Amino acid sequence: MNARSDIEELRQEVRRCTRCRLSDNRTHAVPNAGDPDADFLFVGKMVGYQDDQVGQPYQGEAGKQLDDALDAVDLTREDIFLTNLTRCYPPESRDPKTDELDRCADYFERELRIVEPEVIVALGKLPAERLLGRSVEVEGEHGEVYTYSSLTYSCRLLVTYNVGAAMYDDSVRGVIADDLSNVV
Repeated sequence: MNARSDIEELRQEVRRCTRCRLSDNRTHAVPNAGDPDADFLFVGKMVGYQDDQVGQPYQGEAGKQLDDALDAVDLTREDIFLTNLTRCYPPESRDPKTDELDRCADYFERELRIVEPEVIVALGKLPAERLLGRSVEVEGEHGEVYTYSSLTYSCRLLVTYNVGAAMYDDSVRGVIADDLSNVV
């Protein structure tokens, strides 16, 4: 298995995806980014408006917040693998619907098999809940490290805030970096 070619093949598949209604109004499907040999796989809830415009994850202010948190723990985007639960921007930035998440789930599972990270960083409530299979209260659980297990893979999982939260709440900015320091 060649991780780089497998990830590139998956990226091309995502760019052509029409699995759900989110593909109807997108500008670009947004595949993953980063190093397929990374120890850290970061997963967010969904593609943002600016991501949709350029076809890359975590652009604009949310991307700056992510970069700042990574920099605080001496990491860059080149050191991590970055993905989202959905690959298309939901209209008016609404939360993805369950069937939309389900139709993208296979992409995440395939990324996981290819990357085989040591740590998954769940950026926010929805990714943490989907991966842990239970309700999560990020305010009380951020910084906690759990075990993610599927039928074929197991690793550590860190719960932290969605980087978008740092755009609206200055107190969250440093918390994400502090949480990352628990696993870096």
